[in-house]
Amino acid sequence: MTADAEGANLAADIIEKENKAILNKLAPFKKIVKHLSAIGFSSIDNYMSVAEGGEITAIPFDTIKKQKLLAIKKVKEKTTIAESKDGETIYKNSQIEYELYDKQSTLQYLMKLRGDEPAEKQEMTNTDQIQYTPEEKVILKRVAIEQAKKELKKLDRK
Repeated sequence: MTADAEGANLAADIIEKENKAILNKLAPFKKIVKHLSAIGFSSIDNYMSVAEGGEITAIPFDTIKKQKLLAIKKVKEKTTIAESKDGETIYKNSQIEYELYDKQSTLQYLMKLRGDEPAEKQEMTNTDQIQYTPEEKVILKRVAIEQAKKELKKLDRK
């Protein structure tokens, strides 16, 4: 076997390993992005409505889409019951408080995932890392991108 053929086989093995790693990460990655998107694009009006007179009413959970519920971090209800002095009337006051996950940090993270912000620097400490030539890096990126596109199309069809 020639040196060129051995190099091609080595490059093919490297590409195959990289592709498998990328494909294993794609399915959960899509779920993560959907969850983060629900948080990043949430709005308080998804969970309560305001009537003309200014009265605020909580929207029942069973009418809210499940994807929208992902943005809720905490729900707190405080109920006060009081009775009139003559004992004939009972007053009930309920207050509901929603706490949503932090939109700003979620949107910043989504921007990083899209590549809209510079990547954070990471120090490599393992000296056993494979060193790729610039040509191999280009090939690896092209193959990985094409394979990722195919896998995303498959996921969208499901």
